[in-house]
Amino acid sequence: MKKKILSSCLACLFVFSLFTGCGKSPSSSDINLTVTTEPIPVQSSQTENIPTSEETNLQAEIIPVENLTVEQQNMLAVMDALNMCMVENNCEYSPEDPSFLWNALFYTIGNYPDIRDNEEIGLLTNDLSAGVMVVNYKLVQEYATGITETYSDLPELPADSAVSLNEDTEYYNFPMGDRGLSYGEIASWTSNGDGTHTVETRLIGVDDESLIAAYEYVLVENPYADAITDPMFIYTVRSVKKL
Repeated sequence: MKKKILSSCLACLFVFSLFTGCGKSPSSSDINLTVTTEPIPVQSSQTENIPTSEETNLQAEIIPVENLTVEQQNMLAVMDALNMCMVENNCEYSPEDPSFLWNALFYTIGNYPDIRDNEEIGLLTNDLSAGVMVVNYKLVQEYATGITETYSDLPELPADSAVSLNEDTEYYNFPMGDRGLSYGEIASWTSNGDGTHTVETRLIGVDDESLIAAYEYVLVENPYADAITDPMFIYTVRSVKKL
């Protein structure tokens, strides 16, 4: 599949640099490191007995949910979508399985298409007549980098996938739908002092506020974030455990 280079006009207007490559599933080795972002400081809940920087790196900090940064809150989109995916399909987190990864992408993009204004910058459009979102492969790649630490390439679409390749092969069709009567929340966020973060998330029923499921995530720094202007996800998922 031939890949088109985003026009200079689009780049100037939105200052957005994503992945480039050839084939339907460009690999991580094709990434252009054009713009970097500074690490975002994590807010600490400690107000006294502040340890030295060396001590801080060795201990966990429980961060109040109301003090989470926008970048931390953005990860709820990934974790909530994964929670729905695992609950509704009665499966475990297994991003190395192409069927699971594409299903997770279906849930994440379908429920959270505009964490950043992806339509405004030309990476996503809605085809209402066909009932689909038309998503540029570069945007699909970026979502995948938030779903799993082990991401390196988009696998081929499984035969039974809800997602399909668009006529313009730089895009995928994601069916538009309704998430149903549930919502997701972050119950706790702990920075472990070793570069990892332990996050408890919950899937809650809208009707009676009942707990549908709870999962514990271990997050790490997203290695692709520095290559993206205004990245959606500065973290990515290392592991998931049902509580």
